[in-house]
Amino acid sequence: MPQPDLVIFDCDGVLVDSEIIAARVEAELLTSAGFEISAEEISETYAGLTFKDIMLRLEEKSHIPFQASLIDRAEELVDRKLRSDVRIIDGAREAVAAVTAPRAVCSN
Repeated sequence: MPQPDLVIFDCDGVLVDSEIIAARVEAELLTSAGFEISAEEISETYAGLTFKDIMLRLEEKSHIPFQASLIDRAEELVDRKLRSDVRIIDGAREAVAAVTAPRAVCSN
């Protein structure tokens, strides 16, 4: 099998387990704003969406107007939690090390 010219690894959920951290923060903020939701529901139902898009969908569904400042607060809290709580996915280090082609990490 020919070698690839480049291997691109996604970061969230592939190299590090950061998605659940964001989901927990977002669930706490939404619950405190009047819409009770779990981190698991955010992860399962709204995976891949930005917090802004999640808020827009939930506003439409619940008719609860969320303050735009929740987005800034979520970013601040997620950044803080990532610095202290992020964990590498089992086997990620070995997978990256096994690649002999040029490598890159991509994340949104």
